[in-house]
Amino acid sequence: MTKKITVLMLVFVMVMTAGCGSQSATQETEKTEKAETTEENPFAKSELGENEKVDYNFSFGVKNFDQDAMEIEYTGGELKIDFSVEVQGKEFTCGPMIFIDGINQPYALQAEGEKKSVQSVAVKKGKNTITTYIKPEVDSKAKRHKIYFLLMFEPDKKYEEGKSLGHAYNISQLLAWDFKTDKEAPQKYTGTISDVKSEKIDMSQYITDEDSSEDTQMQCCFSDKGTKLILKGGEKTKYRVCLFADGKLMKVNKNAEYVDVVANGKKGGVFEYDTQGLDSGNHILYAIAIPQNNLDIAMADRSDIKVVKGVN
Repeated sequence: MTKKITVLMLVFVMVMTAGCGSQSATQETEKTEKAETTEENPFAKSELGENEKVDYNFSFGVKNFDQDAMEIEYTGGELKIDFSVEVQGKEFTCGPMIFIDGINQPYALQAEGEKKSVQSVAVKKGKNTITTYIKPEVDSKAKRHKIYFLLMFEPDKKYEEGKSLGHAYNISQLLAWDFKTDKEAPQKYTGTISDVKSEKIDMSQYITDEDSSEDTQMQCCFSDKGTKLILKGGEKTKYRVCLFADGKLMKVNKNAEYVDVVANGKKGGVFEYDTQGLDSGNHILYAIAIPQNNLDIAMADRSDIKVVKGVN
């Protein structure tokens, strides 16, 4: 019998217009060229407690590159990317995440500093700038490189039994930009990427309660065969998927850091992830799937997991 992890957020993708804009909770993925939109509060559709007030409102973008061109030209060395975060509502902490060709780019908050996949930064009311430094790694097999900018809300919040995580770990994002490089400039990614065969997925094997939905695109759950991540997509495309626990990249599909899988509404990928590096107790998992074609929007899922040594 399958055992479901409590899924706290299912695909909370917030679409941004061009390089910068206010957040929206819509799941539309069409790219409207230079469109002006009136957007609603991004957290209005998140799970909240009865007495919690929706009072977060912010926008973010890339500050030090041309937002109309939506491209970065890289010629070597450490790349500096400035994120602008303008807070109109309550102050909070957030953490940028950067992906090129679906590969996570650890960054430092100062030149030649310690690089991490996501770092927590406090932002105050008004205009804020978060400066990041990366040494880009690209997939040498990619014909065209794309860079994805994500912003995670409250990335260091700890899970407490019986308490809601509220908005923590929600993902906001910009539309993907082009990443143009000199032939010899970027480092080539040398880690492990595993291919997963696309198969028809019967979600009833994993999710059986009345809250489950065919619209769900990605879920983390337990089965009697181990700890699984199930990926389903809407529009047929190839995704590169990675999984984080407590902000650190996990091993998936035996010893890989990423898996590539073609997914659509009925078919997708099912693969295991390794909890051996986690201590016993509660942890926050979040999975991110980056499209490997012309789609400009990633998918994200957040769940909690209780690790019991010797069991999972």
